[in-house]
Amino acid sequence: MEVMLYATPVLMAGLAALCLVGSTALAGPEWEEPTGDAGNTLGTAISVGTATGGPISIIKGKLEGNGVGGGFVAGDFQDMFRIYIENPADFMIETTWSDSGLPDPMLFLFDREGVGIAASNNFGDGLQSRLDTNDADMPLQLEAGIYYLAITSAMSEALGSYGGETGSMFGMTDPDRLYGQWGPIEYFSQSPLAGWTDATDTANYGEYEMLVHGVGSIPAPGVLSMLGFGAVGLRRRRRQG
Repeated sequence: MEVMLYATPVLMAGLAALCLVGSTALAGPEWEEPTGDAGNTLGTAISVGTATGGPISIIKGKLEGNGVGGGFVAGDFQDMFRIYIENPADFMIETTWSDSGLPDPMLFLFDREGVGIAASNNFGDGLQSRLDTNDADMPLQLEAGIYYLAITSAMSEALGSYGGETGSMFGMTDPDRLYGQWGPIEYFSQSPLAGWTDATDTANYGEYEMLVHGVGSIPAPGVLSMLGFGAVGLRRRRRQG
């Protein structure tokens, strides 16, 4: 981790010993959603980490759908994870496609309080999604710290709330654009996550794989505090999209 360059050997040892891993963790850089399913709220999100406390290169999981055909019935169309962005300059997450995988995913990034930072539907020539600090049209401005990552079945969008009403947090009208914090309905975009719109295709589910850059295992809260990152991820610079 970059922050270790400024830590004492004792503190470095403590960080390694106190790494927080999720309900299920692998011994290498790949992390897989544990049995029981990740939730779709901040309170039910699963922490991502490895047994070795090293960087994460792949996050795997599955959206189960609802198992029925015809019409929308509530089911598993969103998964949410708690991640630690340790190198914001290199941060990127992108989904990959396979014949048996989730055909059309969406990605969302939230701060530690659940306020939306970025969202992606499609990038390139296909239906996969990508969040990228170095996106040419909307480079993300992030600091090292704890964030929430969600993958959903398109078009299940994040909702914000204002005055007792809910609305689209990002107002995602262009499927090929990376959306930032400031959407066309700003009062919805400034609130914490309030829910999700329904998925529009009940057959759009399956296994997914996210390639990850700049993300490490989540340090224990006490270690974050010792390193001076207790409040990191709570705030960020806001800019026009």
